Amino acid sequence: MEETNPAVYADDLPFSAAQTALEKSISKLAPGRAKNCCRNAFRRVRQAWLLRSIDPEMAVFSAMTGEEEAASAVIAALKAKGYVGADALNAWSHPHKVGVIHMAHAVGRLLHECGMDSIKFHIQPETPRIDAHITNLEKYGGPKDVSAILNEPLNWSVKLTEKIEDGERVSPVDFGSQLQDIASDRNIESFVQFIRQRANERNTVLYAAEDGIPQVKVQDGYFQSRLIDIATLVGLTIVILQADVPQSIAQQGLDAYIKALGKLVRRGVIDKQGGTIPDTGKM
Repeated sequence: MEETNPAVYADDLPFSAAQTALEKSISKLAPGRAKNCCRNAFRRVRQAWLLRSIDPEMAVFSAMTGEEEAASAVIAALKAKGYVGADALNAWSHPHKVGVIHMAHAVGRLLHECGMDSIKFHIQPETPRIDAHITNLEKYGGPKDVSAILNEPLNWSVKLTEKIEDGERVSPVDFGSQLQDIASDRNIESFVQFIRQRANERNTVLYAAEDGIPQVKVQDGYFQSRLIDIATLVGLTIVILQADVPQSIAQQGLDAYIKALGKLVRRGVIDKQGGTIPDTGKM
């Protein structure tokens, strides 16, 4: 497939400077599925923006597809770099893909809970590479006006220390409470139900039901929000691919996500290949 530059339209979806830099970075990625999924993710959300007043249902569907393509890029990157368990992810499974962005959000929530909310990302499109600068070190007892740069943005881990009878037990955080909070914020009982609902969204905007045909009313902010999520996943893809070996928090997040997907299988939401099982109302 021929490499092309992103098209620019008179009514183009507005990009931030960081989002523009991320889109430019894609052309420097090695050829393959991760690169092409990133390209198509931005293309789909741009098309969604153009369609929003003409065919809102297809606009929403195109934006959903863009986010799923970006999630597929992350999955491809994890597999390319040999992350343990990555082969369990199916890039053709809607439930597998829709949860990837929320796993990223869960890690972000934990950082915020730990007070690690002063991280700035420096994007180098020509390499491509993304570096993480931890600022405001005086908050942690460090010197003022000095920042720390991680050797790789995801090469760190989060552990939980628990008191037990004969001392302490240290174990990796599984982000379970953060995933539950994401569901609770949307008034959904559990993350399992949340994934089921998200995976079924495409059907509700495309297909007729007993009570009528799809009619979507959506604000511009919806597409801008999808762009933010797509940019986050494209950035995550670049960060995964730039490192020679798997990075600790990425592996930890993957382990937690596979654990969450296992619950989906056990509760009959998806099969072992990631296919959706029809809801019988017995959740």
